[in-house]
Amino acid sequence: MSIQGDHKTLLHGNVDLAVSLGAYGVHLTSLQYDEIKKAKDLGLYVIASTHCIQEAQEAELADAISYSPIFATANKGKPKGLADLKEIMGKININIFALGGITTSKQIEQVQSTGVYGFASIRHFKI
Repeated sequence: MSIQGDHKTLLHGNVDLAVSLGAYGVHLTSLQYDEIKKAKDLGLYVIASTHCIQEAQEAELADAISYSPIFATANKGKPKGLADLKEIMGKININIFALGGITTSKQIEQVQSTGVYGFASIRHFKI
């Protein structure tokens, strides 16, 4: 069985299941950096969650990282802000997806102005 089809599906947190289901890749948590090499060796695209420069550096073997929270969002800790995002971008060589508290068009523009690879949001796109 393959869940990929015409889409690039990433499974959250389970490398073996991602492979067995034919997923394009996997999104690993900040507690799973030791699985990045295994996932890459198995041919998966890997995104790893990060929350500080040390984690971003640890996860540099991944194809991309998510970095969060950029703006305030419930139960996600102190926001990093745009200046911190720019600083991280200058210290590592990996694609970065900005996450966390991105809820308005203005915030999207602010995030995009940093030159970050991409962003993700739930609340902005929620209907």
